[in-house]
Amino acid sequence: MIQEDIMYLARDEDVLFDFNYRYKIKAPTFSQQMKKGKPITIFENIDEFSEKLICNKEILIKLISTCLSCQNGVIKENNSIFFKGHYEDEVINEIICNFIKKYMLCEECDKPEIKLISNRGITYICDACGNEGSIEYDQKIYDFVEKKIKQKAS
Repeated sequence: MIQEDIMYLARDEDVLFDFNYRYKIKAPTFSQQMKKGKPITIFENIDEFSEKLICNKEILIKLISTCLSCQNGVIKENNSIFFKGHYEDEVINEIICNFIKKYMLCEECDKPEIKLISNRGITYICDACGNEGSIEYDQKIYDFVEKKIKQKAS
């Protein structure tokens, strides 16, 4: 959930009214430009955002380009990522929020303190409440996330 320029890492909208809620980060920022006569959407703060989210940047890039069915690239001057086409911030933010809800929040306590494990699918253990669960398979990004978990473990 995003309010102003803050992304709250939770499913429950009541956290928007909790000034002391600690699971929040600066929201992603996007801009639109033209490159060689074609519209592109630039993810301005992907490095900072992925670091604060504690998420592999490659997963975010793959997630967004897969869900938008578009190609992506790198702007060499400032090393930022772009997606071919003009996309509203709300559309990309919804994609990211859905990813966070599925892959980063505990089903039991709603805290973003889970560790993903690849063992015959993706399972997780929550450091906050001890809950163990599994992530439901979906074709879009699941296999890519599982591959990145395995790479990180080895």
